[in-house]
Amino acid sequence: MDIIGHRGARHLFMENTLDGLTRALDLGVDGLEMDLHGTKDGVLVLHHDFHLRKDATWTRDGRPLEGGLPLVCELTWEELGAYRVGKSPEHLHPIPSLTQVLAMLQGRPKKCAPLCLELKTNPLAPHYSLVHSRIVDRLFEDLALYGAFEDVTIMAFEWRLFELIRRQSKEISVCCSTHVNTTFGKDQELWLGKRVEHLDFVKTLHEVSGTRWAPFYGDLTEDLVAEAKDHGLKVTPWTVNDEADMKRMHAWAVDGLITDRPDVALRLFGR
Repeated sequence: MDIIGHRGARHLFMENTLDGLTRALDLGVDGLEMDLHGTKDGVLVLHHDFHLRKDATWTRDGRPLEGGLPLVCELTWEELGAYRVGKSPEHLHPIPSLTQVLAMLQGRPKKCAPLCLELKTNPLAPHYSLVHSRIVDRLFEDLALYGAFEDVTIMAFEWRLFELIRRQSKEISVCCSTHVNTTFGKDQELWLGKRVEHLDFVKTLHEVSGTRWAPFYGDLTEDLVAEAKDHGLKVTPWTVNDEADMKRMHAWAVDGLITDRPDVALRLFGR
């Protein structure tokens, strides 16, 4: 069972930073999960929220943000460089680009896989991100630059992104991320691109992604895991932080855990 650090190791180190990712790797994680947005000029960067976070974003010289919080997609790469992220002004980090992450990984002696790249879009607020085609085009450019196609899995809650990805590659690994609110809520068609009934859900997952599924762990049942495996899907739930939940997921034979506490998971499973 793979232990995958969520945003690096969010409860241990500053999320989505080179420092946090590096330290998560040093713990011994099998893979890393991170969130990608596109800047105004098309650079893919690591950041979870669509807006800069007031509670975790500072100016380069350590002053708190004032005024409105800009969207990441409203800022150029150079403008984004004026900000730092951190839990306090004494411990600040630049917001990294995907290429910086790939360069860091290439310089490490041990290969990290899977590298789970979640594309952050919201069909209910499409102006919160770049046009999908720009995101996907830049993603493939960055991966080609570092020859990283075999090392990554592309994740998304908005499944229509996979249509663009599959036009560029039939082989690259993709993974359907799901939460009951987006998967079976009133806006299902916007998120999934189609109506999906409960009985056809796992079959549809297989048709869309082929091999991988990342559900919210609280939505999982043992029967769902078994059904997914019968369809050839690898199941990697998020975000599993409690020991009891980790043990339950392991007993259900999931293929991996995405967790904010990889240190706990590694210790629990004798790694």
